[in-house]
Amino acid sequence: MSLTSISARLTSAQSALLERSRVISLGMTPSASSTHSLVRTLRNVKGDLDKVPESEDGDELRELETRYDRIIDMLAADDEGRERAKDLRRERRRPPPVASPQYGNSRSPSPTSKPIKPFRDDPSDDEGEPEQSHHEILQQQQDMMDDQDERLNLLSHSINRQNHLSLQIGDELDVQAELLESTDAAMDNTANRLNRARRRLDHVADNAKQHGES
Repeated sequence: MSLTSISARLTSAQSALLERSRVISLGMTPSASSTHSLVRTLRNVKGDLDKVPESEDGDELRELETRYDRIIDMLAADDEGRERAKDLRRERRRPPPVASPQYGNSRSPSPTSKPIKPFRDDPSDDEGEPEQSHHEILQQQQDMMDDQDERLNLLSHSINRQNHLSLQIGDELDVQAELLESTDAAMDNTANRLNRARRRLDHVADNAKQHGES
C-alpha cells in the first residue's frame, strides 16, 4: 500500500472537512452526498492504514496515523459527525514486543511470517474496501467542488435577493420623502393664505370700526 496515496487522500478529506465546517458555520446543513463521500474516503484510509506494516516506514506511517486521528476529531465536532466518527476511529498500534535473548535452540523468525494485525471479530473486515484509483479520487474531488459551487450559487442568489429588496426599500423611501416635501410645501402655502386672509379680515374690521365711530 502506497503511503503517498494515503497522504493524498488524507489531504483531500481534510479539504472536504474544512468546507463542511464552513458550511455549518454559515448555518446550513452539509449535503448528504458530500458527507457520504467524506466518510467513504476516511473508511478506505482507515482500512489501508491497518494493512500497512510498521516495518515499511515507521516515522511516516505514524505521521499519517496522527493526521487521520486529528481529522476524525475534527469530524466529531458536530452531532452528525460525532455519530459517523464512532465507526471510523482506529485502534492504536501497539509497539512490537522486545524479543528476549534466546539461548540454545534459538530460531530466527521466518522470512514469510505475516505482520501482526489487530484482532477483529469478523476476519473479512481485514480485507477492507479496494484501494481507490486516481480517477476515483479526482471524481470525489470534482463532486465536492460541484457541491461547493451549488452552495455558493444558493448563497449568491440569497445575497442578490437581499440586494433587490434593499433597492426596493430605498426607492420607497425616496417616494415617501418626495411626498413629505410636497406636504410641507402645501402646508406652507396654506399657512400663507391664512395669514393673508387674516390680514384682510383685520383691515375690514378696522374700516368698520372707523365708519361706526364717524
